[in-house]
Amino acid sequence: MLPMIYSLRSEGSFTEYNHESSNLAIQDFINQLPDGTNSYYKELSQFINKLYQLNCHNNEKYFLDKTPRYSLIANDLKKIFPDAKFIVLWRNPLSILSSRFHSYGNKWRIYNYKVDLFKGLNSLIDFHQQNKENICTINYENFIKQPDKELSKIFKYLDLSTNEAYDIETGSSNLTGRMGDKTGISDYKTISSDPIEKWKKTICNPLRKRWLTNYVKWIGVEKFEVLGYDYNKTLNDIKSHKVNFKNVFSDALRMTYGLIDELLDVSVARKKYASQKQLNNLTTLR
Repeated sequence: MLPMIYSLRSEGSFTEYNHESSNLAIQDFINQLPDGTNSYYKELSQFINKLYQLNCHNNEKYFLDKTPRYSLIANDLKKIFPDAKFIVLWRNPLSILSSRFHSYGNKWRIYNYKVDLFKGLNSLIDFHQQNKENICTINYENFIKQPDKELSKIFKYLDLSTNEAYDIETGSSNLTGRMGDKTGISDYKTISSDPIEKWKKTICNPLRKRWLTNYVKWIGVEKFEVLGYDYNKTLNDIKSHKVNFKNVFSDALRMTYGLIDELLDVSVARKKYASQKQLNNLTTLR
């Protein structure tokens, strides 16, 4: 759903075909539809639902589509699928950072997911505040500690009885592909409380500790209340956490690269260079 919704946005995409011009053309076209953007959303909903149906081979009732980046388009998704079920999972920021580090081999690559931690978080909080009466909100730590209770909450939201829910065969219906949480699946076969305290291992040096402190302060008290966590306790947990100098040199280098990338869009520049090089090769051949 991301590229389909971003086709309506003038910023946020880099494409070979010039996204800005494409956006202008699409907006002009949509403005002439009977109900403008609502017409586009309605047709997009039917198109996507048809694709989902084509991948449901056993008359499945639910199709789960999820990715962290959906936080950026949550409100759009609600407009496109007004009758869909939305489940928002909140997690302690300390554990979120830890999980990210773990996925990248404990390497500091914060620049790869800043959009999730900042813009994505703001967008998801805004979505929650606008739709909290019609969505299901789950706390990660509560789910780990009391899975049956939290699952019952989800089942009720999905209009499923407990027996119906546990009778659903999900394993045979999973789609395969190159994306997904390969790390979590390989590390844990059952629900485990280990991730709750894992942040203490990954927030291992003063640089990471300082960054996380600043991040928590950026989130602020009000947003922490929405997330369901104690702002002051979180800061105290970070402050009292003992660290060493493990990975401090490599972290410093990656922090520096992250700043350069933020200022100069290094990753985009590399893609532009590769694209231009390919074009030059074609021109030479001609």
